[in-house]
Amino acid sequence: MLICGLGGGLDVLNCLPLYYKFKANANYESVYLGSIRPAPQSSVSNSLEWNMYHEQATTIDEFTTINFRGRYAEPFIAHYLEDIIILFSRTNKKGEHSVGGLTDAISSVIEADNIDEVYFVDGGGDSMTLKPEDIIGISQSKDVFKGGDAFALEAIQHIPSTLCVASVGLDVNRQGFIDRLDELTSYDIYEGSINLRTLPEIDKYVKAADEILYRKPGDDKLGKYKSHTGSVLYCSVTKDWGVKRTYVGWEGEVDGEKGVMVRPDHAMMYMFKANKIHQLKINYRDNWK
Repeated sequence: MLICGLGGGLDVLNCLPLYYKFKANANYESVYLGSIRPAPQSSVSNSLEWNMYHEQATTIDEFTTINFRGRYAEPFIAHYLEDIIILFSRTNKKGEHSVGGLTDAISSVIEADNIDEVYFVDGGGDSMTLKPEDIIGISQSKDVFKGGDAFALEAIQHIPSTLCVASVGLDVNRQGFIDRLDELTSYDIYEGSINLRTLPEIDKYVKAADEILYRKPGDDKLGKYKSHTGSVLYCSVTKDWGVKRTYVGWEGEVDGEKGVMVRPDHAMMYMFKANKIHQLKINYRDNWK
């Protein structure tokens, strides 16, 4: 079993409800946590072994350092979990973004570790911006084929896997997302949803998030990490609804108050056939013309 952040800053944290769910299931011999990020090999120090799988994949632990722009909580999370994390890079040795390289890296891990189930997790919903009208102001890109999530979905289009989307509406038009579920069901893409609050293991996620997430001024001194989608998911799971701070630079305001409106349904996780999303966007695009 591989549960992997799709590409957002702290999508790896949004993986933890599923990580704990499957860790508690005796039917799974091994559960691996992964993260797709832009950091190239040259920015990673003290990884366990870069070419263990592929030039765009390595295993990291609490002693690994990642010196690249952005937030890299993976070593901190590895320390908390007392586990390794498989770090996938969108960038090859030449410093170029490589879709084919990422495909090969993920496939190499699946083969090497005999993985037969793969889940990719996205917080916010950027991954499901399928048409221009799905894009909102905070979305990663104004082009449905651009951005980290779109890059990852192109790379996994031939890898049977499940896309899991939580905190819907932060990065995608929420109503459009909901309205399209019946259509995606008819295409054999939408597979259903779960309320993360109902998971028996959810308290383990809450305890982990308490230690990892920046939730109040001063938490940075404890090494905690800011996450827009992660904070919203945490607040929704813990029933802390209403206008809540996430403390990121793009936080926004609600009625003049800094923060984001946290809803009960932000704890819903929607499941899709990940390998069909990129082609679906192509089909939609061709119909626009």
